[in-house]
Amino acid sequence: HGLERKVQNEIEEKNQITLLRQRGEETINNLEEKIRKMQKDIDSMDNDKGYLLRQLDNEKEKVKRQNEELEMESAKQEELERFIDDLKADLKKEMKEKDYSQADWAKKCEELQNALNDKS
Repeated sequence: HGLERKVQNEIEEKNQITLLRQRGEETINNLEEKIRKMQKDIDSMDNDKGYLLRQLDNEKEKVKRQNEELEMESAKQEELERFIDDLKADLKKEMKEKDYSQADWAKKCEELQNALNDKS
């Protein structure tokens, strides 16, 4: 009976080892699957991050263009204001040099208004 018992014990031990090995492999497989899923999630987040960074760059570029346009408009406005000031100064100078009647003054104002309308 001792030998039979010993053989039976070895068989049970081998079965136990096989069972433990199977459980270990299942655990490893589950962990590998979780790692693959996490990597997919990380890749997805990286894609989202890349998309958001591109969107941010696009917005920055849009704001930069708008600022450049505003600067150009501001420069045009300043140029127009200088032009108006020059016209006023020229008109005042001309009015001092010549003695205009009220009708001449009205005509000159109309010419100035037309010049401004043409400029803008």
